[in-house]
Amino acid sequence: MAKLKVGGALFESIENLSLDQIYPEVVGRVNLNTCGNPDCGNFGFAFNPDIPDPRGGSSKFKLAAASSAAISAGVGQYKLSSSGKKEDARVSSILEYGNEPRAWMDTRTIVCQHKAGNRKCGLGQKVLSNAHFVAETNRLRSMNGVLDGPRCGSCVKRYLEDPTAFALDGANGKTTPRKGSRKGGKPLGMRVVCKACKGQRGSRFTVSAPHRRQKERTENIQILNHLVNESGMSDMRRIFRSPDGRRQVGMSRFYDRIFWLEEVLLAYEKAQLDKWRKDYERLGKFRHHKIAHDDIVLSVHWETRTDRRLTQLNCSISADIDSGYIYRIDVDFDPTSDPANYLLDHYGGRKGPVKIRKTYTKADGTTFTAPLLEFQRPSGRYEEGALFAAAESEFRLFGEKVHEKLKRAKRTPDASLQFELDRAEERRLSLSFLRRFYFNFPASERDTRNSFSGIMTRDTYTKAAHLECLREMLPSGKITLVSEQEAAMARVVPHIFREDIKEDLFEWLVVSFNKKATKGQITSKFNRYDASLRRFRNANPNLAPYEALHAWTEARLKPAYKPGRSGDARPFPISNFATRAFPDLWIRSPVQFGGETDKVVGFPVLSRRYREQFKALGIDSQIKDPDLCKAITRRVVRATLQLASSFMEAVRERISMTDRASSGGARKGPSFENGASYNPRVLIAILNIFRVHYNFFEFRQYVTSRNKHDETEEVEMTMSSIAVPGENIRIPVEKHRKRAPIENTPAIRLGVQKVSSEDEQPSLPNLSRVLYKPWLLYGTPLWTRLS
Repeated sequence: MAKLKVGGALFESIENLSLDQIYPEVVGRVNLNTCGNPDCGNFGFAFNPDIPDPRGGSSKFKLAAASSAAISAGVGQYKLSSSGKKEDARVSSILEYGNEPRAWMDTRTIVCQHKAGNRKCGLGQKVLSNAHFVAETNRLRSMNGVLDGPRCGSCVKRYLEDPTAFALDGANGKTTPRKGSRKGGKPLGMRVVCKACKGQRGSRFTVSAPHRRQKERTENIQILNHLVNESGMSDMRRIFRSPDGRRQVGMSRFYDRIFWLEEVLLAYEKAQLDKWRKDYERLGKFRHHKIAHDDIVLSVHWETRTDRRLTQLNCSISADIDSGYIYRIDVDFDPTSDPANYLLDHYGGRKGPVKIRKTYTKADGTTFTAPLLEFQRPSGRYEEGALFAAAESEFRLFGEKVHEKLKRAKRTPDASLQFELDRAEERRLSLSFLRRFYFNFPASERDTRNSFSGIMTRDTYTKAAHLECLREMLPSGKITLVSEQEAAMARVVPHIFREDIKEDLFEWLVVSFNKKATKGQITSKFNRYDASLRRFRNANPNLAPYEALHAWTEARLKPAYKPGRSGDARPFPISNFATRAFPDLWIRSPVQFGGETDKVVGFPVLSRRYREQFKALGIDSQIKDPDLCKAITRRVVRATLQLASSFMEAVRERISMTDRASSGGARKGPSFENGASYNPRVLIAILNIFRVHYNFFEFRQYVTSRNKHDETEEVEMTMSSIAVPGENIRIPVEKHRKRAPIENTPAIRLGVQKVSSEDEQPSLPNLSRVLYKPWLLYGTPLWTRLS
């Protein structure tokens, strides 16, 4: 039996697992466990368990390879490797391992064995669960269940999936008709029957407009405006308090309105994007989508009286570079999952067998068991250490609260209450033993924290699901994705956009810039860049501004690399991008605008026309081919994250609970931290509200060095005047400005919101109407009945 070193001690390891025993099931469109190299023959090809194992000079494999060129080239062939990271090492010492602890690695890596010439691809990737990816995609697609809509109580089929499977069964209540009107009142709700389940319990249900109880229209619009303009909850309570101070809106009422606003605005946006996408598909238009993707980290409270620290949530943001439209902001936190109930269902035996181990069969027919690996466990989509700790805290706090109440009342628990207390403690200990001694999760700083209603998800799954939902939102066309160097992106992007890559409709650019640059350094470098570009344009007056920028940039492109200790060139990117799947050459951009100082651009996925030629270049190579140089220059100029960064700055400035947490403040208390939210679900709702408001209901200018002439308009030459000091006279002078910025909303620039070309100033959507229509039901028979 092999031995494994964990924490300085040697333990016997569990039985070896083969790839055909643990290869995850393919679920849905995307398989995350194929080779991620776009130029490899295994790109998009899953592991084939029917191919004989080639190890040891297998005669069966040689025979199969001789009869098939694909098998000989390694199509569908991978090998399994254990993780070498210390944090993935586990020791199980209870249950079946109580007498003899066993060590094991919690993750696995698959290594591609496809052959190109005399060399194998060799790209290794951490094994992920396709089922977890689908579950996370469903969560983000429905915006944590907000966009699910009504469903049958018997078969749980959603009405929005197939409205034709349901029948309307009359109105449930009507409004009072206006005086003198011959028509009856409008329906307050509509009864709906599921045709397949008719007659069964739950098959008949009532659907009401979401605004039915939100009657204070003016006040609701004011609340929306305050939410998106830096007002906190306590601020709004003071603002909406009655003049005599007797009436004050409760906090729960504010929460109700926030969740209602989130549902209505998300449904409104979905309806507008669906119409926009269908118009593009119907007219057969081709669109080049340029997407900037970046992350923002927000803090929420997760603390005890003795441990005042914050939990960080990662928010993925994708924005359209040409229009500034923010498509999505998704948080790696699942508010729909209750930690205690989730773990009791899956590991407590409350719903079926306990799912902590799996039985495998050897070649000789004997069987053995092993703990479920990270990607096999039902909880593998979540941050499991925090998930278990949160559930344990729920049970512990339940006991502490009950005992405290009983102590104050000076009484002892009766038999039924004692049973509940004992059961809660038993469940807490059971989960604690599983966490510490069976799955042996690393100790977490959250182990003693209070519980949220929800739990953090693994960033890799959230990132993949975010990109999948983004892809579904866009009309057909080419996609150019611009992002930062993120390990999760290197793992999932080639798989999410595999079909687009194969059709040559996807490119991926990665940027890196000096985030520590001071304001003075940024200004100084921009001024030098601007002066140099102006001199170039003056020397070449025949070039248009766009042509001049590209010609100036092309002459100044340089390779980017890190100097080694011996003076040699080392790869610039992080290790996840320094693989055979991606080109070695990264380019240092001379362009210094948008606050992106000392920018370096990488090209993980290029168009098929340039990819092979660019991949052949070394770390410090100069681009000699003129066509390739021009193509790279065009991509360097447009590679920017400025749109996502601008939105993130607005989030920080205009949403009070997203301020960066600080340790200062006059108030000192054991449960206080500046600049943090106390409820992640409310934070997510406010982020969604702010994003939709930012896209549809705010005029702003959008002028950059790339679109000055598209986003500005000529203005008439006018006069101004300057007062003469000491005299009562003014001297007329001409104004210098020749062009003025055009103010529009991102939705108008993207084309989602249609405006007349005759309007000098387009109007914003009327909030009084937008908030009071059942947008979630748009396009269904219920829309016309309830709107």
